Amino acid sequence: MSRLPSFVALFANTQAERPKGMRPDEVQFGMQPFDPRAHGKPTFEALLSFCMQIGQQVTPEATAAMVKELEAKVTGLLRKAGVEANGRGEATAKQKHEIVEVTPENWATVCDPSSSTLCAVGFFTGGADSPTFQAELAVLEAAAVAKARDPYRFVWVNGQCRTAFAESFDVQPSKLPTVVVFSPKKNRMASFVGVYGEKTVSQGRRRCG
Repeated sequence: MSRLPSFVALFANTQAERPKGMRPDEVQFGMQPFDPRAHGKPTFEALLSFCMQIGQQVTPEATAAMVKELEAKVTGLLRKAGVEANGRGEATAKQKHEIVEVTPENWATVCDPSSSTLCAVGFFTGGADSPTFQAELAVLEAAAVAKARDPYRFVWVNGQCRTAFAESFDVQPSKLPTVVVFSPKKNRMASFVGVYGEKTVSQGRRRCG
């Protein structure tokens, strides 16, 4: 080895002619060094490509089966993460912004006090059967998409029904619908000021101390 680090693939060379005097229980090995001139720097992608090339040459059927299995596993992981592949094989981010209803009972679970994630709480004028629910939820969903890269967890509350819970966030019925950003870890909050709409809520960015 003239350069370090270096990588070498060792494989059982079953197709090579067996030398005379070789015992039946002995195996002849082949060796193929990783060549940076052909594969580039030894990155994960370059090493994976190198190993796949060796596999296709030595055990093509087993390598094809392994690739198929890996593709299925990766597809499953991407779907679990909210990412799907399009027709050209490219990854298209399709994040799922599940906005759940929060109550005093599940509050500690949804907005974990030990978490650094901010809770964006949408206080609605009614519940899921309210005539304004879908419109108010759409505003919060748009904000969730706009803040997808930020550490936010979006939830909603029936502000008319959970009056005591809403009051603890300084939200009265006259302020509905509105959004409050709460930091569970710091126990601080910031109220949204303005007209409740997709553009205003999505662009709003209030610090919680």
